[in-house]
Amino acid sequence: MTFRIEIVDPSTAAPMAGRVLRASWKPPCLDYSDAYLAWQFGFPGRLSPVVAVGFLDGLPVGCAAATQRAVVYDGSHIDAYVLSFVAVDPSARGHGLAAALYARLLGALSPGVPVIAFAEPNSAGERLLINAFDKASYTGHTLSVCRAVGSVSRPATSERLVSAAPVKQLEDFTSVIPDIDRATIWNRPTSQQWVHYAADPRPRTGVLIRDRDGLPIGSAMIVVTAILSAQGLQHVPMLESVCLPSQSPDALRAVFDFATEQYGAARTIVAPNLSYLDSSVVRAARARALPSSFNAYVFLVGRKDSLQNAAHLNLEVI
Repeated sequence: MTFRIEIVDPSTAAPMAGRVLRASWKPPCLDYSDAYLAWQFGFPGRLSPVVAVGFLDGLPVGCAAATQRAVVYDGSHIDAYVLSFVAVDPSARGHGLAAALYARLLGALSPGVPVIAFAEPNSAGERLLINAFDKASYTGHTLSVCRAVGSVSRPATSERLVSAAPVKQLEDFTSVIPDIDRATIWNRPTSQQWVHYAADPRPRTGVLIRDRDGLPIGSAMIVVTAILSAQGLQHVPMLESVCLPSQSPDALRAVFDFATEQYGAARTIVAPNLSYLDSSVVRAARARALPSSFNAYVFLVGRKDSLQNAAHLNLEVI
């Protein structure tokens, strides 16, 4: 077999990557539609998205991509890549294509930029990920495990102390994100990225949580994610980029309840990443652990990056 790997134009990459991802991942998994991938590969920012595709006899059989997110950590606003959408068609496995895709992709990234990545714990993919960054002279730093939790709506037992409502303005959404925090890397979208989030082909709503005095105490996004399951296509409301600096169970409960009212009647609302919240806060909000989890990493060039002191991340799991 003779493979070639190319860095392709992100604006035309979705059909190629979609073909590979849909062949590689079996239910339960995300629905890797061309529209969803085109949205991901079109994420705006100072860093251009990078998409690597592996070809065999002219057909795409492997892919890997890095897109930008803007984050804030310890008072610094940072542009970072998020590496995801790594897959090899089952018919092309066993020939080192995944390692070659990683090498080609990492070699095309802007130098000195941190890279965030997620991996299934103790998987072959996780080992390959770590080895690829090591060979590319990155230093890996492990963040808290992203354990998914779920919640089913229940009747309120008392008057709500906090409320959640849709938010349209970026300034309102980011008003609760701590400027100085030496524990958590927070998702802090730019104005361009905020507009792009609103253009997600999946239903998406920004949410602001206020206390009984009307003061903002938290924010989040709710996105209805398409999941392929053994029963067919299902639409699951998920909480993303949840920011609750006060660690308030009532605020977290308010987000779950709002998601239920908007999208989730008779459904479980899932939050894939609440890693910075204490488990007692999650339990008090009547949410429970689900089997799914991902290990989170930030890969750095050099050993003196401030991000090596971070413990948590509130970014959506991609």
